[in-house]
Amino acid sequence: MNKIGKFGEDVACLFLKKHGYKVVERNYLKKWGELDIVASKKGILCFVEVKTIKDVTHGTFSDQSAYRPEENMSAAKLKKLSRIVQTYLQDKGKENVEWSAALIAIRVDMSKKVAKVRFIDNILLK
Repeated sequence: MNKIGKFGEDVACLFLKKHGYKVVERNYLKKWGELDIVASKKGILCFVEVKTIKDVTHGTFSDQSAYRPEENMSAAKLKKLSRIVQTYLQDKGKENVEWSAALIAIRVDMSKKVAKVRFIDNILLK
C-alpha cells in the first residue's frame, strides 16, 4: 500500500472511532479483492471502502476542485466490493448479521498532515 493510502486508512479509522464505530478488522485480503476496513456500531457490521487523494488545490480545501476521491468508485469496484463482502461474511460465519457498506472519501494535504473527510453511508453494491 502506498503512503497516501495508508495515511487515508489511518484517518478513516480515527474518524470511525470518533463517531462510535469499533474497528473490527483492516485490510482483509483475498485473491479477488480487499476490504479496507470492517467496523461495527450497535451490532451492525459496516464494510468501509476508503478512497484518498492528495488535495489538488495545494493546501486549501475547496469543494470547487474538479476531482473528488469518490469518483474512484466505479461500477466494477462496487461489484468487486460486493463479492469480497460476501466472502467475508461466509468466512466469519456471519451470513445472518445485519450489515451495510460505506465509502470514506478523503482529500489530504500531506505537507500539513491534514485531511478533509466525507462519510457516505449505505452505499449500494452491485
